[in-house]
Amino acid sequence: MVKLKYFISSFVILCLGGCIDCDQIADMVSSQDEFCIKGTDSLIQYPRCYTVSGINQFGKKDTINIDKYYGIDEHYQIGDSIIKKKGNTFITLVRGDSVITVKMYCSGQVMP
Repeated sequence: MVKLKYFISSFVILCLGGCIDCDQIADMVSSQDEFCIKGTDSLIQYPRCYTVSGINQFGKKDTINIDKYYGIDEHYQIGDSIIKKKGNTFITLVRGDSVITVKMYCSGQVMP
């Protein structure tokens, strides 16, 4: 029983010590390179990000990774232009005449 208490205590301490700091994540993600790509394929889901292939602003085939903090999978459709500018915590999808802003979420809150 004592070993179980140590295990639970250690687990709780590790979890609390490794809590997500959303401001740090927002700074890290927003400082990433900017991209502009017209998606030609479906999103491929990985544990921490989505990957999409398409044509970049220079007319060349390119592949980008998009952090899961954006939840882009709920909005993206093949043929959308995906735009992210350095310093922004949002991604813009351009679909025909529509513009969709996909904001970054962290621990259930929208990041500014």
